[in-house]
Amino acid sequence: VIVAVSLVFSLILISCLNDILAINRSSDTIIDVTISEDANGNVDTKSVVSALKKAKLIKNKYFCIVAAKLLGYTDKNYRTGEYSLTPSMGLENMLSSFKKPTVTGETVTLTFPEGYTVNQIAEKLEKYEVCSQTAFFATVRDVDFSTEYSFIAQIDNKDKRYQVLEGYLYPDTYEFYIGENASSVIRKFLDNFKNKWTAEYQAQADKLGMSVDDIITLASIIEKEAYGADQMPLVSSVFHNRLKKSGIYPTLGSDATKEYVTEYISKSVTNSAELSSYQKNYDTYKCAGLPVGAICNPGNDAIKAALFPANTGYYYFLHDNDKKIYLAATDSEHNQNSLAALKANSKKTK
Repeated sequence: VIVAVSLVFSLILISCLNDILAINRSSDTIIDVTISEDANGNVDTKSVVSALKKAKLIKNKYFCIVAAKLLGYTDKNYRTGEYSLTPSMGLENMLSSFKKPTVTGETVTLTFPEGYTVNQIAEKLEKYEVCSQTAFFATVRDVDFSTEYSFIAQIDNKDKRYQVLEGYLYPDTYEFYIGENASSVIRKFLDNFKNKWTAEYQAQADKLGMSVDDIITLASIIEKEAYGADQMPLVSSVFHNRLKKSGIYPTLGSDATKEYVTEYISKSVTNSAELSSYQKNYDTYKCAGLPVGAICNPGNDAIKAALFPANTGYYYFLHDNDKKIYLAATDSEHNQNSLAALKANSKKTK
């Protein structure tokens, strides 16, 4: 009996130690683990180890909790996110990966132009091996960034949006690690947005009676509708004027919002009822006022234009094929501009 008990105890001890040493455990199997906050908004060692146990990356939960404390891991500084781990990493390496970005040491510098959508950003990140689209979108879905960023916390209709972070992944040039954790990547974009949204911008948004989200949503439309920074305040004035007189102009009538549905949403949403819902929420020929959220990630010129529109009496605009803008105060003037643009286009094709 003593021998049997000793054998069982030895096997348990070996299993426990192997959670730390990971001897003969697979390095080829990649397992995704989501680290999230508990009901009190905390991420502690116990919950992190529990997530590892649930993913079958360790076998002995309580031993690992004790071992983590002996190894000096405290409950501070764990970062929520979607992590890709292998059983061969062992407990200490797994815990370390939750404390800092998972990196290879090799970096890549990427530029994301103004007007890129979340989908385009995720595609480029995967192309240059920063992180996969799967990990990126899983992190967006599973990690609640509103606990870290007030501008995300203020969004009150997340469940209606196609991409909840659309508008807030600030277009700029970034340096990333190859194989960087998706949550770390996303935080770089959000940190940049946080720094770019100044006290002056907030004061002007308050003056306009608009939220940060209202401004970013409008800026995203301006980004797609205007050709160059010079046109942006004019385009902004048209939308602001229509929003002020919603009784006369209930919709914004932006082609860019319709294209967002056809070019991006419709290609990833197969359920017809869901697609119809998105059309009603985003297509500004169908929905009143601003759409449910941004249609791209606008740059600073578009954001400034949304905050500081030109002072005009225009309610319509259009472009010809040379990107010349035609502005009108009345429906009659707009019809005349349409004819003028058609005439200019026909001359160009001859």
